[in-house]
Amino acid sequence: MDEGGSCTEASSLIHNPYSAAKPRPPHDAGWLCLTDATHHNLKSVDLHIPLGTLTGVSGPSGSGKSSLIEDTLAAALMKRFHRVGENPGPYGTLRGVENVDKVIAVDQQPIGATPASNPATYTGVFDAIRDLYANLPDAKARGFKPGRFSFNRPGGRCELCEGNGQKLIEMHFLPDVWVECEACRGRRYNAETLSVLYNGATIADVLEMSVGKAAELFAAVPKIRAVLKTLCAIGLDYLTLGQAANTLSGGEAQRVKLAAELAKPATGRTLYLLDEPTTGLHFDDIQKLLKVLQSLVEKGNTVVVTEHNTDVLKCCDWLIDVGPEAGRGGGLIVAEGTPEDVVAQAESYLAAIKAEEPVHDPRLPGVPLRSHTGEHLAEVLEAAPREDVETFDADAEREKAAGDIDVDEVGKLVDSPWKRDGRKWHLEQRLSHRGKPCQWDRRILERLTERLEERSGLKKTKWNHPSTVEVAAKGGKKNGSNGSAAGWFLHAHSQVEHSVRLVFRVPKKTVTEQEVRQAVPLRPLCELAEVDSGDESPRVWTKPLRGPHMEVTLKPRTLEEVDTEGFWSLVDRLTDAFLGVDASKKPSAKEQAAEWVKAKAKRKT
Repeated sequence: MDEGGSCTEASSLIHNPYSAAKPRPPHDAGWLCLTDATHHNLKSVDLHIPLGTLTGVSGPSGSGKSSLIEDTLAAALMKRFHRVGENPGPYGTLRGVENVDKVIAVDQQPIGATPASNPATYTGVFDAIRDLYANLPDAKARGFKPGRFSFNRPGGRCELCEGNGQKLIEMHFLPDVWVECEACRGRRYNAETLSVLYNGATIADVLEMSVGKAAELFAAVPKIRAVLKTLCAIGLDYLTLGQAANTLSGGEAQRVKLAAELAKPATGRTLYLLDEPTTGLHFDDIQKLLKVLQSLVEKGNTVVVTEHNTDVLKCCDWLIDVGPEAGRGGGLIVAEGTPEDVVAQAESYLAAIKAEEPVHDPRLPGVPLRSHTGEHLAEVLEAAPREDVETFDADAEREKAAGDIDVDEVGKLVDSPWKRDGRKWHLEQRLSHRGKPCQWDRRILERLTERLEERSGLKKTKWNHPSTVEVAAKGGKKNGSNGSAAGWFLHAHSQVEHSVRLVFRVPKKTVTEQEVRQAVPLRPLCELAEVDSGDESPRVWTKPLRGPHMEVTLKPRTLEEVDTEGFWSLVDRLTDAFLGVDASKKPSAKEQAAEWVKAKAKRKT
């Protein structure tokens, strides 16, 4: 078998024994030529495909279409371009390949065998979606990377089902079955990962969305929109993005593959080979498929479709009809050219029959061969002549328009969760910097902030920071005329896994570290049986600062550790020192308690 050579002159290359006027393709982009194919029932067939066209290959079942296109042409091209696949059927030469950059066979084989593969992962759009979620403010605050939103990696996925959303049950005498995971209820992820929202949707919600709904959700993100719009254009808007690959039909799998190719940046000069892509499709879906196929052609690619559907064949730029019959009665190219040319050749055959001209030898020069496709196509073209097919431009969907945002910029346009509801962020969502649930008692921070808000010299608690809750002075200068403090008094660092870190800023020499330890005796975490931690560091300490202040730090874990007279007395002492209150002029403890109860009742009303 020989490969190489030029294949540009249509008139000298087309084997056309049945017509004096050789038909020419609508484009002159060169030819892909395979000669002397003899695989199975093929009778030294010479195949000529005009590049830059939508070419249909038709003929009765068993006439030799698959032997010619799949077993010979596709196999030969795969060997040449990808060095893979089985050896092609016998042929003579293959010319014109220098005009093709790559070959893609879009078959109906599944896109994956497990729930880990789905339309989102196969098309690559899930990579961009994960990047988007990782750029959201709450994800960045927790240190979540794109891998956190992958259900194939540990960390963000449900570990019981390993991110499948289903568990495989092995059956001894029956096929294995997949059942919904009882831990995540099919959502694939753990609760911490699902706390990150984009426009109210979790990453699991996105996988459960239909392609059409997801296209609306990400309409302003070109990198994601282009792929989703392509899936919609090819008639797959009803599929869910996370639908398991092993539940897709062969036709759906083929169209997902086609959409994945179409959504890639256009390079042109690609040869696409499709085998009966319209099987089982509704007429409306066929029109959508034709729109996509013609879009590939408009970009300079060549699409070869093996097909029986005459609605598709009539829209092709070029037809190659194999026949005339099946088995031994086939193996020849009986007609080729535009759909109108094939119809004309079929009519020539019928005219010869009517004139009782000899047609017993199909290889007899000057005698036309029977084209069943041409005979049926005549009726279709007469009922509805060929028209230009609308195309879909995936490149246009990738272009950034007014109002669009990049994946890297999405976090700037989404309100941070601590700005939407900071109190809920710190007290309910409660995730550490490593993305693990915080284990300290939320009531510690609730009780402490409520008590401090009763003091007249302190502002309302500020919850609008990703990791720090702040209580500050209402104003004035330190050692000013009214003796009030300035700046922050309490910083409560909430994104610590095992304990909340309370840092009080007070004047130096307000209290000693020994006094703090006596008031609040907190043992190291490693000594607590309920905590799985080897942390031996102290949970109470003081630190002098540059200037007139010092810091007093406590790291309580449970409310019981600090809901004591010693802790609350320490808090009052630190607050008085910060505000410059003279302890000798303070109300008695009984008066303070009564005032606190009165203020609390007033706040509730």
